[in-house]
Amino acid sequence: MCRTEILIDKTYEIFSRCYPQFKFTRKRFESLIISSDSHIISYPDEENLIGFAITEGPSIMLICVAPDYQRQGIGANLLAEAEKYVKDQGFDKIYTGGVSSKFLIGAGLPQLFLKRTAFPLLVAATKCL
Repeated sequence: MCRTEILIDKTYEIFSRCYPQFKFTRKRFESLIISSDSHIISYPDEENLIGFAITEGPSIMLICVAPDYQRQGIGANLLAEAEKYVKDQGFDKIYTGGVSSKFLIGAGLPQLFLKRTAFPLLVAATKCL
């Protein structure tokens, strides 16, 4: 199994524990998060994964932290890393959620998570860089 497949397996495992209400198969999960423009940010690293963020172009599609590690600032760190990555790609705005009906659900209630950030509280928020 290649490194990318292992990383997708680990992100799928964490996602499934965080959101058991979403009954995605691993294949469906992969189809939603992986594209030619997507990038996975691992925390603390790929080998010991406890959280991740996924960007696609100028969008932060997903932030997810394993339940045992939530409310420790890891999601905020992942958001900051995702913002930096998007900015480093040359974008001047960041969108939460994705395009083509993809989603940002990476904090139990995204509105509460985003309230603590510089993103306005909209269904799909935008932040100028």
